[in-house]
This record gives sequence, structure tokens and C-alpha cells, in this order.
Amino acid sequence: MRPKIRIKILDDEFETDAEDTVLFALQRYGQARNLPLYGFTRFCWNSSCRQCLVKLQSDEGTYRDFACQTPVTEDLHILSLPNVLHWVSEVLAKTKT
Repeated sequence: MRPKIRIKILDDEFETDAEDTVLFALQRYGQARNLPLYGFTRFCWNSSCRQCLVKLQSDEGTYRDFACQTPVTEDLHILSLPNVLHWVSEVLAKTKT
């Protein structure tokens, strides 16, 4: 069994594998919340497409980085989602209700 850590995606607490990148965590989040996963086919997973830029907050402060290259850390807060994910507006609507 892989170790788990808690992160926050927008205003939603989520548990993911400690070895995940932010992009893998977002994919797991989409699966766990029954969101459509077809937006993930638009990512190259090596930062050359530049589609996965997200805004993050951690002990190091607030910064932007590529979700595919950034490892998750305990208490990481993902403040924005890649626009190419078709469920972004759906998630944002749920967090505001």
C-alpha cells in the first residue's frame, strides 16, 4: 500500500498518493469525483505543451508551476486548475454552492 497525503484542490480536501505529481493527483481527483477525464488527453505530461500550468500554495508561498512536473506535498493547496480540463467550470460551480 502506498503512503497517502492530504491536499486541497480549490476548496475540496482530497487524499492522494504521496509519490504523485499534481497532474496525477488531479486525474485521481477527477476519477474519485466522477468528473469527465477526457481533458487529460490534451497534456503531454512532460511540460512541453505548457497546458498544465497551475497556481499553488504551500509552505514555500504562492507560485505557478507545471502540474505534470510538481510533486504533491502535505498540505499543498491547488488554487487553480488547467483550463483544458473540461470539468473546471463544473468543479468551480460546486465549490461556490
